[in-house]
Amino acid sequence: MTTAPDLDARDLHGSLQDPVLGSIGFLNEVMSRHPDAISFAPGAPTPSSSGTSTPGP
Repeated sequence: MTTAPDLDARDLHGSLQDPVLGSIGFLNEVMSRHPDAISFAPGAPTPSSSGTSTPGP
């Protein structure tokens, strides 16, 4: 088994330190806790709605 390399946050892309990522994580957590709720906040479909069905005419 290999171990992950030590990464310094300064070596990663600057967008990974953006505070918005915390908000996205929060919204994803809310969606996972309340899967039947309609969420307009994240603007992305839930994983269950992104199946392989084809859109209608």
